[in-house]
Amino acid sequence: MKLRIATWNLDDASVTNKTRASHQLEKIQDIDADIWVFTEISDLLDLTTVGYNKKTNKIKNVYGKYYASIWSKYPIIRRIKTYDEETAVCCEIQLADEQTLIVYGTIITYLSDKGLSGNSKFGDEHYKEILNQGKDWENIVQKESADIFCVAGDFNQVRDGSNWYSAHGVNKKGVDELTNQLSKNNLMCLTAADFTKTGQLEDRHSVDHICMTKNSIIINNVDVWQGTYGDDKKLSDHNGVYADISIV
Repeated sequence: MKLRIATWNLDDASVTNKTRASHQLEKIQDIDADIWVFTEISDLLDLTTVGYNKKTNKIKNVYGKYYASIWSKYPIIRRIKTYDEETAVCCEIQLADEQTLIVYGTIITYLSDKGLSGNSKFGDEHYKEILNQGKDWENIVQKESADIFCVAGDFNQVRDGSNWYSAHGVNKKGVDELTNQLSKNNLMCLTAADFTKTGQLEDRHSVDHICMTKNSIIINNVDVWQGTYGDDKKLSDHNGVYADISIV
């Protein structure tokens, strides 16, 4: 079967900006993904009206948004507990032909996060979060029986070999550790290409990614978008990305 899976950080749509949210919804409907992982999404965006089922974090963040949410055209069978239910959300989705897919939607914290104490060194919280989430993925893969596992969201790191995100400092340690965690859990990153070289993005590299179980899919196409509305206002400060896949 074929699927389109997409992820997008909607940060610039505040909890009160109905105009921006309505334009984001138009773009979401245009992309028409079967499964979405949104990060930093507010209640202004409701895809249940256009045929999606959803699971969000159990806890809203301090900005009144959800750090992560999963929306699916296919039935969501159940929520799967994550180690941090404010940051990550996980659920099992019933696909066609009795296949199931477990989706883990998340944000890996930004490089300059100073932690709860306010004293963490640059990159420490980002690196720690990679280790925590990698352990979470391992637990889920071992305990659950879904055919395919997908991790998607805002990783706050490029995977294309560039130093684009080095405005905050080079993140080689975090990149290398995420590569290790993906490998340990038999996951491949579908969105590691340099989209500036292909002309799909002009002024940024993607830090939003989709990763899936190796040897279980064929990648048919990967695309990205940015988008504006009105007087050249940005739909978000992140690009979105989707992958068209066939399950083998």
